[in-house]
Amino acid sequence: MFLKFFRFLDSQTFLGFKVWEFSFRSLFQPYGLWFLKNIVLRHPLATIKGLFKYRRLVAKGLLGGAVNVIGSSSEDKFFREPGNLTIAPGYCQKPFNCPAGRFSPDCLLPLPCHEPCSIKSLIVSGLKLGARIYVMTSALRIGQDLLLPALEKRGPRRILAFVCPYSLHPFALACLICGLEGVILTFAKGACADYEAWLLADKGIKPEQTTIGPEGERILTNCGLSGRQIEPGSHASK
Repeated sequence: MFLKFFRFLDSQTFLGFKVWEFSFRSLFQPYGLWFLKNIVLRHPLATIKGLFKYRRLVAKGLLGGAVNVIGSSSEDKFFREPGNLTIAPGYCQKPFNCPAGRFSPDCLLPLPCHEPCSIKSLIVSGLKLGARIYVMTSALRIGQDLLLPALEKRGPRRILAFVCPYSLHPFALACLICGLEGVILTFAKGACADYEAWLLADKGIKPEQTTIGPEGERILTNCGLSGRQIEPGSHASK
């Protein structure tokens, strides 16, 4: 009954928010409790500012597509200072037999990697630009490694992230609260469709490999990044 109620609130964009079900269910998970304690309660002003920024994006209909810009109306602005940029693909974009581990923020690059990988060229291009590469795994680790450092100004404040459409709104809201601006691309294939699938993926159980669509690929190409697959045997130098 509660879930139906919160889903109804999401469908009506109640009070300008579309994160009711996700927020309610996350309160019973380690990530939700951590976020409440370390972000919301310790940084109430930043939380309020982020909530208002998020509501403005929702009101303008700027969240929900293949390409989502948070913090600005310009897509390419966020790639002009690569030293202040984190490129954050999802672990689910890795091949299943990734030698660095699939459910891991690690990547063997710039060492030789002999597995075909859909994000290898993205990582290579990002390293050449001087951006930080962070492969996102669980929500808790993302909060600890990416969100909180940005909020406390200990890390890059711009982001190029890859998420499933289901988690787009909560991820965008978390980024805005923590002062992260940038571009969020959503997966066109293999994405989690509901909270149950998302929760399994958050624990490393993800039987599909995700990919972005042509709109996202266009953004990567225009910004000097490439999402096309590199064949086995290729490797990069930082």
